[in-house]
Amino acid sequence: MADGPADREAAAVDRLAGKAAGCESGRRRQQQRHGEEKAGSHRLTASAAWLNRRLRRRRRFMADPSTIRRLYGRSKGRPLRVGQESLLEQLLPAVSVPAEGPLDSRILFGDERPLHFEIGFGAGEHLAYRADLLPDHGFIGAEPFLNGVAGALGHIRDRRLANVRLHMGDALDVLERLPDGALRFVYLLHPDPWPKARHAKRRMINPGPLDLIHAKMAPDGEFRLGTDDPVYCRWAMMIMSGRRDFEWLAESASDFLTRPGGWPETRYEAKARRQGHKVWYFRYRRI
Repeated sequence: MADGPADREAAAVDRLAGKAAGCESGRRRQQQRHGEEKAGSHRLTASAAWLNRRLRRRRRFMADPSTIRRLYGRSKGRPLRVGQESLLEQLLPAVSVPAEGPLDSRILFGDERPLHFEIGFGAGEHLAYRADLLPDHGFIGAEPFLNGVAGALGHIRDRRLANVRLHMGDALDVLERLPDGALRFVYLLHPDPWPKARHAKRRMINPGPLDLIHAKMAPDGEFRLGTDDPVYCRWAMMIMSGRRDFEWLAESASDFLTRPGGWPETRYEAKARRQGHKVWYFRYRRI
């Protein structure tokens, strides 16, 4: 039994996502049985149709990060240690994304390789883990928070990662400079939820940023989203359910409650769990 508003909100998210996951997996099975992929792609259940109507109404009136182009929140936290300041002065220039001009794998890493992009990498734990796991891939991370960039630089130094490039600023500025179809993976993990309705336009999960992400991803590329905020979870499901250019890779309700392989638990996620938060994991295939 739910103990409070937060628990009831989380339970509501689970029910809604479970229904959506069941709808998506059922739709795919039906398409496979009857070969009706084109017709089936236009069928929506009553709940998905409601989400889609909400999406269309919001699109008419709401700006989003792709049009506002403004960063909110703090750019710096507690004072940096001497070692962190040294990393910013010496290592950051060597691993920074070029400030201007077009970008591609050769410009960033000197050769052709699959590219990954993390939007808002926090302290860089996930970015460093993935880069260490896949040394022949190239990883680009964007983060406006100075302390987070300093943390990522520490991981790059300690793990001797030569396949990471960082941008301290707006992720959209870098995404726009990449060629279409360049990215194999895009990660958006625990973004600021902006829980107030009037701040919804600041959320990265909105039509404008998603259109850009879709354009820059390769066909069959994977977009990963993680959140521990029930409001953001419901918002993301509403927005993503209204799109036909991303396929939710969920076969059952349990899929979005289980961390996929190759997706490490960060300190932020561990803290959220200690505080009693649920964490939801979403994987989408770029169509």
